[in-house]
Amino acid sequence: MAKLWTAADKINSASMPSWLLNSPYGEDGTIRQVLLANAKNNSLTTSVSSILGAMAIIVLINRIDRRRALILSFAFLSLALLVLAILFKYLFHTSAHWVLVIAYALVQFGFAFGPNTLTFIMAAEIFPTRYRCTCYGIAAACGKLGSVFVQLAFLFFDKGGIKDPNSKALGKIIFIFAVFMLVGAFVSWAWIPGVQERDVDVDGEARKGKLRTKTLEELGGGRACVGEEEKVGVRAAGRGVRKRVRRRRGR
Repeated sequence: MAKLWTAADKINSASMPSWLLNSPYGEDGTIRQVLLANAKNNSLTTSVSSILGAMAIIVLINRIDRRRALILSFAFLSLALLVLAILFKYLFHTSAHWVLVIAYALVQFGFAFGPNTLTFIMAAEIFPTRYRCTCYGIAAACGKLGSVFVQLAFLFFDKGGIKDPNSKALGKIIFIFAVFMLVGAFVSWAWIPGVQERDVDVDGEARKGKLRTKTLEELGGGRACVGEEEKVGVRAAGRGVRKRVRRRRGR
């Protein structure tokens, strides 16, 4: 956060107090001032945007296809992080650093609107009742293991670039995160089943508005209870895409 909010390089010497390395005040400021400033900056860039993203998904959760939203949000985050990494290279510690702050806030909005919310909501829906507690726990644990892995990676592979307040190494980390978001989009497309369908009227026409969440019996039936286009797996998902493309060309 300090790297995003500062507009110039800092004096990094052994005699400088550690808290000033993360200070938006340059080489001045008390511990209290630095803590308050960092708390305000975190609130503006992370908390506010995350709350807005969570509020947006709460309003739209039953009006959008959750599987599609998960795929698209992962793809959006991959692109947004890629753009942020490029901007970081050119705008780091310049007078235009506010662009990085806005870009980072948009990323936090995307996380709250997409994967951060949808991964635990959909994990509570897709597993059959008999295995739900165990599988939901495994899904949640995988997320925590990912966080632990990142911290260990910083600990063992960082050569001091992340800790150096004037280093641009953070841009490389952001780029790596963009790659992982792209992997998340692919995995969601290939192996996450749909949990909703649009209601139909008496004539079989799809109704506009809210989507109907599938029942536990429908979700618990697995591959045997879904149509060909809804089956998971790279081959099945690829066939579904090709069929939709052919139908659109036929129109």
